[in-house]
Amino acid sequence: MNLVAEVVLWTILLGLQVASQGRAVLTGKLLLLAPVRNRVDEMSAALGGVLTVPPRAAIASALGAMWHARDGDLS
Repeated sequence: MNLVAEVVLWTILLGLQVASQGRAVLTGKLLLLAPVRNRVDEMSAALGGVLTVPPRAAIASALGAMWHARDGDLS
């Protein structure tokens, strides 16, 4: 799991660099796995908070879809 976390995090960091962005918001169920979340927290601290994990990150897509449907904008 550490290897998976490393590959994902380095891909994100390289993407930020290429896109000239300074911050990434991480979502998804992979963050529920302790080794992955620990590595994300370690890397974020080492990089000065570049990586952000919002509350309920594991269900972020479902929440967005629900709010979108609730607001009646189904286009």
